[in-house]
Amino acid sequence: MQIFCLVGASGSGKDTLCNEIVKRQLAKPIVTYTTRPIRPNEVNGREYNFVTDEQYCNFKRQNKIIEERSYNTKHGVWRYFVADDGQIDESSKEKYVIVDSLEGATSLVKKYGYQVCVIHIYLDDETRLMRCIKREKEGRKDYIELCRRFFHDAEDFSKDKFKKLLYWMVIENYDLKKAMDDLTQVIEGF
Repeated sequence: MQIFCLVGASGSGKDTLCNEIVKRQLAKPIVTYTTRPIRPNEVNGREYNFVTDEQYCNFKRQNKIIEERSYNTKHGVWRYFVADDGQIDESSKEKYVIVDSLEGATSLVKKYGYQVCVIHIYLDDETRLMRCIKREKEGRKDYIELCRRFFHDAEDFSKDKFKKLLYWMVIENYDLKKAMDDLTQVIEGF
C-alpha cells in the first residue's frame, strides 16, 4: 500500500490535481470527513463525507479516527478527519491519494511510515489569493472565511512544519499539465 498525501494552502490546486489522479486511475481516493456544511457544487462522498457532530462523536467513541483537526470559524467549530472506515487496505498493493492538512499528513506518516509520500502543492501567495477570490466570486462570496483560511495557511505551511515530516516533496502548480506530469512520474515511480 502507498498513500500520496497532497497538502497545500488554499487555492494551490490540490483538489483539482487529486481529481485528475483519480480520473486517470493512478490511485484510489481516500475521502476525508468534515462537519462543515456542504458548499454549492460539492457532492457528499466526493469532496468530503459530510457528517454531523453526533456522527463525528460516534467515530471518536469507537476509536475510528486516524487523524483530526478543528477550526474555529465565524460559523462555529468545523472538524475535519480521516476515519478508519475501510477505505485503506493496508495489506493491498493499492495506491491511494488524499488531500489533507500538514497536521493530517504528519498523523498519516506516524501511522503508516514510509508508505506515505507527502507532496506539497505550491503556489506563491499572490497567485493563490487571486484564485481564491475568483472561486469565491463564483460561489459563496464568503470573503471573511477566505481571509481566515488565507492567514491560517501562512502559519500552517511554514517551512519549520515541513521539517518534521519523514518524506515530502514540492510540486509547483503554475501550469496544470506540468504539475500533473510531475505527479504522474512520482506516483508511477514510488
